[in-house]
Formats: sequence, structure tokens, C-alpha cells
Amino acid sequence: MLDLEELSLHQEIASLRAQGKSVYDLHSHTQYSDGLRSPETMVRTAYELGLSGIAITDHDSTDSYERACAEAAKYDDFMIIPASEVSSGAGHVLAYGIREELPAGLPLTETTERIHAQGGVAVAAHPYSANLGTQDPFDLDNIEEAELALLDGIEVYNSSVLFPGNANELASALADKYQLARLGGSDAHYAWSLGTGLTVMPETHTVDGFLQNIRDRKSEGHKPAVNDRFGTKVHRYLDYFVGGIPRAFMFIANQIRERYLDPPQGEVLPEE
Repeated sequence: MLDLEELSLHQEIASLRAQGKSVYDLHSHTQYSDGLRSPETMVRTAYELGLSGIAITDHDSTDSYERACAEAAKYDDFMIIPASEVSSGAGHVLAYGIREELPAGLPLTETTERIHAQGGVAVAAHPYSANLGTQDPFDLDNIEEAELALLDGIEVYNSSVLFPGNANELASALADKYQLARLGGSDAHYAWSLGTGLTVMPETHTVDGFLQNIRDRKSEGHKPAVNDRFGTKVHRYLDYFVGGIPRAFMFIANQIRERYLDPPQGEVLPEE
């Protein structure tokens, strides 16, 4: 039996795929939201790690999708899952399988229904995170059980969540309570942390197959062994406390550009 503690991340991913599994990182960001790397860099890094595919989940944006697909076309058997991290009124929702952007700030039920209308699946992102405002935890005290039951899954392992220490365990219990699919991701804003949070599922080579595995509750969030190594932990805390500064400026700059300098065609800006 393999000793995962001795494996590199690349080797651990390879061992999972050798068991007939598809292995994805389903939570990452690029320069199109608050990430600091291009879609091409994120796709290339994910491929080099040996992943089956990646979902780029920029905040309220699908703009990275075409560039990601163009880069992925250079590689054999590597999947780009169309996705976005949608800011619902109750918290962030990872929308997989959508190609049209959804408006931010809608009620959770409406956000979920709009994702389903595009043939996608809706997954609660880091529902218990309290990372000093850099994440948007679910307002679980004010969400009806019927709203949660409409979701398809819960992100039960997010490797970027540092506070509280049991946030991922609480998310796992929430998925079990409502019998929802279990997913994982790195929430990478830099290429270095890709793959530190994973989703493992039965092997599939199509987006439709990927989505059906989630609907059928055949996915599992996975914490790679490399995350328990001292160097990885130090890197993660430096990323959080220092790296958050340039990410914040990037996010603000993008908001200014999209709202005032280069608004979408046909959008009428509100009067001041």
C-alpha cells in the first residue's frame, strides 16, 4: 500500500488516477477576478500536476473560459469545466456547467434555480469560512432548510480555509445532513497552490459525465497529504497574510475597470 506521506502531490494525483478515478481541482481564480495568474498559467500548471481537469471559478465571471479552453486544447485528455463562483445574497455558490454569467446578490434559491436552468449544478462554497473577510461564508442562521436542499453539493474541503480550524469538518457534516454531493478544491489564487484541494470521482471524459457524477453523489472532497507538511503550511499562511494584499488591489482594479472604464456592451451605468 502506498504511503501518501512520502508522495509528492503529482505522485498522489497519479496514484488516484491509476485507481480509475478522475481528479479535479474545482475552485481556482485568475486575473479575471482576484487571482494573480492568467488562465493559461493555471491550466498549464494543473495539467503538469496530472489532474484530469480544472474549474476556473472567477467571482461572478466566466470570462476566463475561452482562454482556458484554448490552452487546454494543447494537451491530451484535459477537461475545462465551465464555472463561476457566484455571489448569492446568502453566500458564495460554485456554479459548474454554466456558460452565461449570473447576477450577484440574488437570493440563494433564485441563484440555484438559474444555475439549474443552464443545466449546471450548484455547490455551496466554504460555508463555514471566516478568513478575515477574504471569504464570504454562508449565512446559515438565516437560510431555510428547503433552500439548502435545492443545492447539489457542498465544498467539504477547501485548502485555503484557515479559520476556524474545523470549518471543513463542519462543511462535511452539513453535506452528510442534507445528503448532498461532496466536493473539494484549492481556492487557488496563485498557481503554486493548485491541487492542494481535490475532488475525486468515477472516471469521466465529458462535462456531462462530470455533472452527472455530482448529481448522483459520486464525488468526494480530498485533502492531499502534502498539506500536512511544514513547508506547505508556511506557504499557505504567507499566501493568506501577505498575498491577500495584491489580490485585494487586483480585485478593486477589476471592479473599477468593469464598472467605469470598460462596462459590458449595452450596460447602462447608474446615475451618481
